[in-house]
Amino acid sequence: MHLPESGNECPNSYHQPSIETVVSAALPHFMTLMKDTGFLGTTPAIDTFVKIAKQVRFEEAVVHALPQFIPLLKDNDYRVRSASAGAFFMIAKEARFEAAVTKFFPQIVTLLDDSNPDVRSSAASAFSKIAKETRFDAVVVEAFPQLVALLRDSDPDVRSRGVVTFSEIARETRFEAAVVDALPQFIGFLNDRAPDVRSSAVSVFLMIAKEARFAAAVTKFFPQLIALLHDSDPDVRNRAVSVFSEIARESKLATCTSRCNRMTHSHFFSSSF
Repeated sequence: MHLPESGNECPNSYHQPSIETVVSAALPHFMTLMKDTGFLGTTPAIDTFVKIAKQVRFEEAVVHALPQFIPLLKDNDYRVRSASAGAFFMIAKEARFEAAVTKFFPQIVTLLDDSNPDVRSSAASAFSKIAKETRFDAVVVEAFPQLVALLRDSDPDVRSRGVVTFSEIARETRFEAAVVDALPQFIGFLNDRAPDVRSSAVSVFLMIAKEARFAAAVTKFFPQLIALLHDSDPDVRNRAVSVFSEIARESKLATCTSRCNRMTHSHFFSSSF
């Protein structure tokens, strides 16, 4: 047998596969690992998946792996559902995945109705972030009913997160029409038997009252807001006062605020004697 004279020469040279090939081959195993190892094993795998997704060269591999990743949103462990939802939104922020992730948003919307409050709160927080991305406008509007329903949630932290999320979305001028259309749904909340729900609803009015473009929409609900000035719960009363204080800051509403003050004054004295 004739051996090559140099140790650097090999008749059957080995061609090292590209890193893209290696990652593409490994991702299906990552998906299996996420499903079968429980929360402690799933979380590191999810974190790794997100890191891979952030690198442009692995785009194709990530797109192919997404359908295997989505079932984690329905995992029996709420911690896995929450972690996978957070990962999904981080991937969705990358514009190059728009086509791949959009079709999975219906599953994300269902997390707003999840049985676990931490998952509901995390999902609500995520929606306030994607609302800043114009390419997801249709998805955010579609989720409005579930986002509004969070104000009547049984968990106080979820209610608070719902107020913040809805208010942050309202700041985006693109959603002005959708926000105005949703306001009538809050009337029922203003009259809810639970003071915490009434307080959450008033908080939304307080937040949007800071935006001049909602002036006309807010004034339609003055009778209901005035009634809350005499609510049995002090927190509700204080928030209602803050709404009118915020409205009074807008010079465009000076006439309306003056009329409102007269109505409030009259209502106070008529109910005091």
